[in-house]
Amino acid sequence: MAKKPKNLSIKTLATANNVPCWSNDKDVELACQRLTEMFVGLGQVPRIDKGQQPAQRAVFRKQHGIAYGHFIINPDIDPQFKIGIFAGKEYECAVRFSSDTLPSSPDLHSTLGLAVKLFGVDGPKLIGEGDTADFIFQNMDRFFTKNAQQMCQFTNCRRDR
Repeated sequence: MAKKPKNLSIKTLATANNVPCWSNDKDVELACQRLTEMFVGLGQVPRIDKGQQPAQRAVFRKQHGIAYGHFIINPDIDPQFKIGIFAGKEYECAVRFSSDTLPSSPDLHSTLGLAVKLFGVDGPKLIGEGDTADFIFQNMDRFFTKNAQQMCQFTNCRRDR
């Protein structure tokens, strides 16, 4: 059975309206928290509470497949780039192929996605805790927002303002 994310409860539903996303341009953690509330708290948690298994994702819902393997770091990379993930040698990984369309819709002219989750990654993280790291890709050469703050602002905008 799907599990609810920690600190999110149906009793305290998140709301995307009238809540600031950040207090300044550098408050990335607050913007990421708000995006998690919107996508997970408003999207997936109610679906889990209604018994949907697995809970439908908010974006990139059409899954094309998953592959498991090993993410191997090239030993010949310049030493200046051997930091963080790239200081390691090899990680187990899962790769998810998807598109940002309804599962029943064609993929032609849609955004295609690729997500790589690495396992066994030690060390501090920019956001959150754990021993995983993620790379997220899409087939577009640009995204419509430049950062988490703009994404939060866009997601919170309303036509009646």
